[in-house]
Amino acid sequence: MARNRPLLQRRMPGESRREWVVRNLTYSLASDILNVLHFALAVLAIFLYSAKNWLVWTTTKDVLWLKYLHLAMGSLYAADYTLRIYAADERVRYALTLLPLVEGATILPQLVDLLLDDAHYDTLVVSLKSLRPLRFLCTFRALGLIRSAKWRQICTLALGVVCIIVVFGSLFQAVEACPCTELNACGHAKTQPRHAQCQVLEIYTCMYFIVITISTLGYGDIAPRSSTGKALVIFLIGVSGAWLSLQISRLSDVLNRVSAYDRAYRAIPQANSHVLVLGDVSPSALECFLHMFFNATPTTWNTTVVVLAPGPPSRGLQRLLFHPRYEPRVVYLSGSPMLQADLHRASIMVASACYILTRTPLDDTATNFFTISLRHCNKNVPIFAQVVGTDYLEHVMLSGATNVVCMEQLKLGLLAKACVVPGILGLISSLLFTSPRLDRASTGTWAHDFAWGARYRIYQCGLPKFLDRLVPFATWAYICFREFHMLPIGVFDGDAHRLFPATAHVRWTWSIFVLATSPSVQSQVEDISLLMLQRYERLLPQFDKIVQAWNFRAFSTQFRRLTRRTSLVVPLPPKKTLSRASTKRSSVSTREEGNTNALPLGRRNAVVPHSIDTYVMSVACEGSTRVRPTLGPSVAVLDEGPKASAVGEGPKASAVSPAAAPASTKKHLVPMLSTMRVAGSHRRSMLPVQRLSHVQHIAAFQSFLGLRVPQNLCGHVVLCGAPSQLLDFVQPLRIPGQAAPAIVIVSPTPMAEALHARIATYGDIYHVQGSPHTIEVAHHAKVFAAKTIVLLASSENLEDDDSTGYVADTEALSLHRFLRQVCDLYGDPVGVPPSIVVEVQRPVSLQFLKDANDDSAPPIVHPDEADFLRPFCHPLYAAGDVFFSQMLDALLGACTVHGSAIDLVHLLVLGEQGVRGESGHASPLSQVPVPILFWGQTYDALFESFLLQHKTLCIGLYRLRPPKHYFVQLHPPPHVVLGPKDFVFVLK
Repeated sequence: MARNRPLLQRRMPGESRREWVVRNLTYSLASDILNVLHFALAVLAIFLYSAKNWLVWTTTKDVLWLKYLHLAMGSLYAADYTLRIYAADERVRYALTLLPLVEGATILPQLVDLLLDDAHYDTLVVSLKSLRPLRFLCTFRALGLIRSAKWRQICTLALGVVCIIVVFGSLFQAVEACPCTELNACGHAKTQPRHAQCQVLEIYTCMYFIVITISTLGYGDIAPRSSTGKALVIFLIGVSGAWLSLQISRLSDVLNRVSAYDRAYRAIPQANSHVLVLGDVSPSALECFLHMFFNATPTTWNTTVVVLAPGPPSRGLQRLLFHPRYEPRVVYLSGSPMLQADLHRASIMVASACYILTRTPLDDTATNFFTISLRHCNKNVPIFAQVVGTDYLEHVMLSGATNVVCMEQLKLGLLAKACVVPGILGLISSLLFTSPRLDRASTGTWAHDFAWGARYRIYQCGLPKFLDRLVPFATWAYICFREFHMLPIGVFDGDAHRLFPATAHVRWTWSIFVLATSPSVQSQVEDISLLMLQRYERLLPQFDKIVQAWNFRAFSTQFRRLTRRTSLVVPLPPKKTLSRASTKRSSVSTREEGNTNALPLGRRNAVVPHSIDTYVMSVACEGSTRVRPTLGPSVAVLDEGPKASAVGEGPKASAVSPAAAPASTKKHLVPMLSTMRVAGSHRRSMLPVQRLSHVQHIAAFQSFLGLRVPQNLCGHVVLCGAPSQLLDFVQPLRIPGQAAPAIVIVSPTPMAEALHARIATYGDIYHVQGSPHTIEVAHHAKVFAAKTIVLLASSENLEDDDSTGYVADTEALSLHRFLRQVCDLYGDPVGVPPSIVVEVQRPVSLQFLKDANDDSAPPIVHPDEADFLRPFCHPLYAAGDVFFSQMLDALLGACTVHGSAIDLVHLLVLGEQGVRGESGHASPLSQVPVPILFWGQTYDALFESFLLQHKTLCIGLYRLRPPKHYFVQLHPPPHVVLGPKDFVFVLK
């Protein structure tokens, strides 16, 4: 403050002396010092007065040094009073206000002892000294030094209460005191009490009387006896009642202006970690995110979720924040992620992770800038973001995001795959949402089997070191299935993620992703024994090397124990604990160590991918005598052998090498954030799109407008709605080597030329303009002859959850019922009716959906189960005919387990096609019918045959429940009997 404000303001040209004095009394540093000095002198005056009159109000003169002290104080009071009167605009009016009156009235009492001799020193004159405590009111001038309105009002109220107690207590002692028999030697023994007219009171007793008077109107133990004392008490009650009420009301107004969401969150990383959620946070999206975040792994039970959003929370958010399950673990802060002050209020510097939620395409630009702002504040925190369109995917990656969910691409890809792989929606949803607990009455039903599969989650583990490069992935999957009933589905080899590299020999530095019901998968794998592996000797060509590695590990372990126990030389240096800073990953430190390849463009600040260091002891720590092994070649290099064709499956594309990515491994920044994808190239366009000239585009668009739906069209896909990213729906249905069903797009608005330009190179696409709620449009689109009908949710209902959330799905629900009736009336009575896949925004909307042909009793949910989970056992949901918009928010919440959840879901749905000139692609999740040979057989027989003979991994069933309805069962028990109409989800 001294550098910004001079002690005295310089006099400006043309400024009068009085104006210069006013400016210095208001804005100069000297005025602040003067206010602090008056505050100290007021406190000193109260202390001196209380010490002299502690036991009785005395009329004796002060000692000599005290007289001169009061003279100095009085002189300073007089000078300050004169200066302020001189500077006032209306001096008479100013002198008659409260504080100037008090300042003027307290000057003379400081000079009484020096101005009057003993002859004129009587009781009336001495009573002026009782006005000295009034100087304490001048302490209010120091309140101007407080910058905060809230604290200034709090101090005003507190200081006012103290002033009332001190001033009125001193005056009450003086007016109630009995006269002294000796003027200059007053004491208890020398007072002259008069009955009911005076009383001798200590000053602290008088202050106690003031306290109980203004708080409870007194207890009756102390009461005024003189008329002056009674008048003073009446005045006290009036002043305190009016002034205190006014100040309390003002304080309430100030506190109401300060929202509870404007506070700061003070994180204590040693006690519990916290994550930051920001962006367009809606109640439904946040609820799904929190559900997955706190259920993905047990390690998040002590994690706090800090939500940073502009403005106060809506009513829907308030209901969610006050839920008993989330209230102690979710903190809402009002602020902007673009401001560093608000990010620091959310403790961004020690956050474990950041999540950016998005709802509309207009939010993609904000997501990009939010990512930049977060990276500026914290270079190492993992950032997981959502974008609506693929246009901003690369921008957000360049800004420093660790991984990005492209919502429209993944949503439309899932809906498209649901047309050719029935039930894939139910299978992916089972990995993200927990099925509710069912009542005992549902045991043995299809709902019980569906809930069994919904217990599985994606976890990761590492291979024991003695099995390094000695076990093929397919054999390892079979051993895990038999011994631990968990299913390895993919790996991260330090270079890329791959699904089921069957012929690749697994390395101990790889991360293996498994389907399991317990997060303790690593401990189960570490407990594998040689006796257990001996049962699979026929499947392990290198079993002799496994035995040698096992014996060497046992010998090394025993030797280290003996060496540690018997060695008399200098012991090995203990393993030093890494500091918190040394565990942070950054692109700078990674490049300095020289153990990674150059980061691809767009991942300059990305977190280094996960490695096996999470599960095995670090070999690069200080004090270790071992040498850190390299990650070795990627799966794409090792998996050179062609995969055998699965039973009942068509032609298959060859595998490609994944995009280049960093290969370094380090210790985790946070234990719960394990794997983080560095390269996201597989989420560009799935196939290279042929470019057309402008003239060709115009001609193709005019030809497209003239197309009519063929009269004999059947087995096609009907899409109700025209999404802005239509290409993401068309591409999964146009994979080379597979049947490409015709697509009929129904929308009430005409097809835009820019939208058609992105799909102009694909054939068998038709557009019908009109409302799908009309029977004419339904007949024109041949919905009753279609294979699958996809109903998109209206984008107009994504604005406000509180005002339109309860009717968000009414259009989709009514259209679903209408199209089901049309298909029942006009469809083939002996054929398979079209399956209707609908997108809903709220899970509770499923209670209004019911298949008229399904007469089975609905599953009975346990009465103690939360309402949020009840829709997740609906028959249509279990059949994979429902897509929840919030599924992608739950996917973002799954990144607490491993950042690779986003990449794994993309690979399961869309696969990985060549984007850098590679030939072939990694196969996504597909579906085959149960072969005739396995009708009536158990699931484990099918699993073993597919895995060992055809190098195909079965991960679930699409089972028939009579008469003609299906449900998904993820990784069913081995004893499940297969039927002739069941289907198998496979990875090849």
